[in-house]
Amino acid sequence: MSRRLAKTVTVAKAKSSCPWCLKDIKPGDNIRLGKRGWRHLKCRNYRHKKGPRPSRHDEYREYIASSAWQVRRDRYLRNVEDSCRVCGAKDQLTIHHLSYRNLGDEPDSDLMALCWEHHQDAHVFHAKHGGSLRHATHNFVKLST
Repeated sequence: MSRRLAKTVTVAKAKSSCPWCLKDIKPGDNIRLGKRGWRHLKCRNYRHKKGPRPSRHDEYREYIASSAWQVRRDRYLRNVEDSCRVCGAKDQLTIHHLSYRNLGDEPDSDLMALCWEHHQDAHVFHAKHGGSLRHATHNFVKLST
């Protein structure tokens, strides 16, 4: 069984607080990006957290609101795809995650440019048909074009 290795990074801008130990994260602090999200590297006993761990949805919302996501989003739109995969629109573009497994360190293959309307439709299609988000999104695009 292979283990996915966590990645240690140094924080450039202040983050709110560690989801495990609730201490403030300052520029220059190290954080660990791993399978279960990120944590403060100084947080040794992170499995025995002092407060409620944020939900995956909360972690996603915080990441999407971050400057790190804006940089990642802009790089994807500039280098990979700059229009909706379904209709070709260049207005109101969103970046759709095909998987949330690598959130914060997602490869281009986990992302897809969709206009706002088709992004919402892709999620409705996934909810209706089930399966993996990646598979459902590719089926949605195939049926919509």
